[in-house]
Amino acid sequence: MILCIDVGNSQIHCGVYGEGQLIAEARYTTNDSITSDAYGIFLKAILYEQNINAKDIKQIVISSVVPEVDYQINKACIDYLALVPTFLNIENYKKIKNCKLQESLGADRVANFISATTLFPNKNLIVIDLGTATTVCVISKNYKLLSGSIMPGLKTSAKALSSSTAKLPFVKIEKIDIGIVETTVDSIQIGLFYGHLGAIKELITRFKNKFFADDQSSIIATGGFSEIYKEEEIFDYIIPDLVLRGLYIYSQLITS
Repeated sequence: MILCIDVGNSQIHCGVYGEGQLIAEARYTTNDSITSDAYGIFLKAILYEQNINAKDIKQIVISSVVPEVDYQINKACIDYLALVPTFLNIENYKKIKNCKLQESLGADRVANFISATTLFPNKNLIVIDLGTATTVCVISKNYKLLSGSIMPGLKTSAKALSSSTAKLPFVKIEKIDIGIVETTVDSIQIGLFYGHLGAIKELITRFKNKFFADDQSSIIATGGFSEIYKEEEIFDYIIPDLVLRGLYIYSQLITS
C-alpha cells in the first residue's frame, strides 16, 4: 500500500492506495506549530479507522507547498510509520518540458500534471485547481506545460475581504440565488461565487484562444472547491483527488 500526502496551505490531504485504488482518505489542518507527534498520531488514526495495518504501508510520497511543516511531516512518517518519505518536486520529475516554469512550479501542480497527462494522454488540457489559491496549468498534447496562472482562491478572497474591512464578515462559500439579496452576507456570497466563476471562465477562454484555437482541449477541475461549480458545466471533468492520484502514479514511476 502507498500513502500519499498532499500538504496544502490550508489542509493536509492524505490518501492510501491499494492495488491502484484509493481506499482511505482524510484531511488535517496545516499548521507549522503542530508537532510531528500530532501529525504522526493523525496518520496512525487514518490507518486504524480503516483497519489498515501500518506495516502494510510500503511507501510514502509527499507533495508540499508549505516548507515550514516539511520537517514535522517527514519526522512523523519516520517515527510513526518507520518509513522515509519521498518528496515530489520539479527536480525529480523531468517530463515537464517548459524550462521557464520548472524552477518555481509547486509540487501540487507537478502532481496535477502527472495525474492529468496519465489519465488523459495525448490531449490538450487545462487543469484548474481550486484550493487556497486557484491555479491553472495549460498542457499540450505533447506533454509541454505551455502556461498557467495563480489567483487567490475562494476562501482566501473571503478572508481578505473580512480582514481588510471594518464591517464585512467572513462568510461561508456557497451558491445563492443572484436575484435575492436580503443581507450583506448574501451580497458577499454572490460576489465571491460569481466573481470567481467569471474569472475562471475568462481564463479558460483566453487560454483556449491562445493555445488551442484550432484544436480540441479538455478542462479538468480539482481541489477542495471544484465541486461548487459542478452545475455551471464549465468543466469537462471534476477530479477532486487529482493531486493524490498524481502522487500515486509518481510512486509507481520511481519504483519501476
